[in-house]
Amino acid sequence: MKNPFPLVNDATAWKGADYANDRSWTYTLSAPEVEELAAAARRCVSRGVEVTDIQARDFPLGSLAPTIRGWAEEINDGRGFLLVKGLPRERFSDAEVRTMFWGIGRYLGVPVSQNSYGDMLGDVYDEGVKLGARVRGYRTNQLLRFHSDRCDMVGLLCVRQAREGGLSSLVSSTRVWNEIVTHRPEYIAPLMNGYFYVSVEEGGDVVPRRVPVYSMENGVVSCRILRNTIETARKMGHANYSELEEAALEYMDELVNRDDLRLA
Repeated sequence: MKNPFPLVNDATAWKGADYANDRSWTYTLSAPEVEELAAAARRCVSRGVEVTDIQARDFPLGSLAPTIRGWAEEINDGRGFLLVKGLPRERFSDAEVRTMFWGIGRYLGVPVSQNSYGDMLGDVYDEGVKLGARVRGYRTNQLLRFHSDRCDMVGLLCVRQAREGGLSSLVSSTRVWNEIVTHRPEYIAPLMNGYFYVSVEEGGDVVPRRVPVYSMENGVVSCRILRNTIETARKMGHANYSELEEAALEYMDELVNRDDLRLA
């Protein structure tokens, strides 16, 4: 019998092992590019412009502007991620660094709020709280399981490296899809049917309906998963799943943590 679910064969379906000896996903800023960012940031800071009010026109860049637009093309239509290095953090104030980060973002897309409070730019650090129904994971020092964010693009900037931990890892959701389709296609149906999770942004309430992990529209495969909050909903008694549904999640957990698939 022919498998009804197609494999994804574009650049998004990468494996971490593909980049073991390939640093094409890393871009290092040149000295002139750093100066462009610095000049634009200082201009905004000196004018007293609120960071989240800054538009692209307020943050003029020369040769770096088309480069950043190239990053957007890679993120949207290529492998889907990029690491930018080379910003000498020690040279700049926190305000300047935040302004640079926001300014780069204005060349990448349209900003959306981080949470129900309308915060447009969030700080990621250990606030001494514990992950729960009303606490976002980035406020804790606890392990965040693999998840997808609810936007088209997400950016993180390391301002100060953690004393310990803080490792970030990526995995391709379409590569995971390919692995499931190829080896355990019976798991696709429960993953597309979806699971319940606790919505931190809605005061810790459970979502009113199942949210699909995988969807396919016009031949395009997309993924949406918040692994921690799926478990929170189950622990709070909001969801009971069949053996097949539980096995599908466990297999996905196994895949996303496989050394040949994830990229640290």
